[in-house]
Amino acid sequence: MKNFIYFFVLLLFACKPSGGADQNNTPSALPDTKSSSQPQSEANDFNRYFEDENETISFFVEAKNRETSSVRIRTRGLDDEYDRAFEVEGQMVAGHLLDLDSDGYKELYLVYKYTDDSGNLGLWALASDRNLKAIEVKIEETNQIRKMNSDRVFQFDKKLMRSMVDENGNPLKFTYQLKKTGDSFELSATPNG
Repeated sequence: MKNFIYFFVLLLFACKPSGGADQNNTPSALPDTKSSSQPQSEANDFNRYFEDENETISFFVEAKNRETSSVRIRTRGLDDEYDRAFEVEGQMVAGHLLDLDSDGYKELYLVYKYTDDSGNLGLWALASDRNLKAIEVKIEETNQIRKMNSDRVFQFDKKLMRSMVDENGNPLKFTYQLKKTGDSFELSATPNG
């Protein structure tokens, strides 16, 4: 229970929601970056604004969490802005703005919980390519069989981590690495110790 409370508190501080509602009601407008309130149409919808510490790039995520969730991601600060809508089989639960490849440009990592009753989590990511454009990240998932509701994805010490319990009750931990090859990015998980 103590670990669950720690994870929940960590999750609250990991996201930096700071955006407000669309002030001018135009579909392509992003919220004012200085607003502090974020009205939500549904209690379980995931609407978050992520901005790097230099305020050079921002990501706005709107997810209508249902069994199949409608998600829209928009950016501000790129030469070629990103605006895409898609669906995921599950509900968005967290987001992290990190620089896993240490290139000085941020990536957005979104965590969603699958619709089935397994409690397993999925990842979706978008990387800034030198603040010129955004590129969707190819994610190499772990095929580790895990106990129900033991899957956790979290940010720790500027790293994206994953923990779970395997079918034999053994705790497992992974650290994600981001690698750029040509015009593509790939995220993979490496087991810890």
